[in-house]
Amino acid sequence: MREIKFRAWDTKDKMMYEEVVGIDFYNGVLDMHPDYLCKVSMRDCVLMQFTGRYDKNGKEIYEGDYLSYNIAGNRREVAIVIQDKFGWTFELLNDGFYGDIETPIIRDKWKHIDHCEVIGNIYENPELAKGESCEPISG
Repeated sequence: MREIKFRAWDTKDKMMYEEVVGIDFYNGVLDMHPDYLCKVSMRDCVLMQFTGRYDKNGKEIYEGDYLSYNIAGNRREVAIVIQDKFGWTFELLNDGFYGDIETPIIRDKWKHIDHCEVIGNIYENPELAKGESCEPISG
């Protein structure tokens, strides 16, 4: 069973809280730090759930993360982590096609997770939404 964890984007102060330690639904607040009192209104935050997976560097992967994803040879593409009715997955953000191949490359269910790297998220790095190819991989 995977660990249930959340982080939160504060839409008011434009900052990421990397650890949500408590959710008080009755009062509508999130507790953000285990060692000191830091409460934030749920109205001002967007929760992102931990997928239970780690990238090639051991970094936790959350919904809304952008991944640098090796799809063929020495070329990387940008993908976004989402949750659909079947569970956690990631989608390529380019046009969905690679080279002359007519089959769309749309989703992956983590079979190549050891090749992925978290490079940002939808709130702190909106420029990555363009889904343009990353530079070639070295080594």
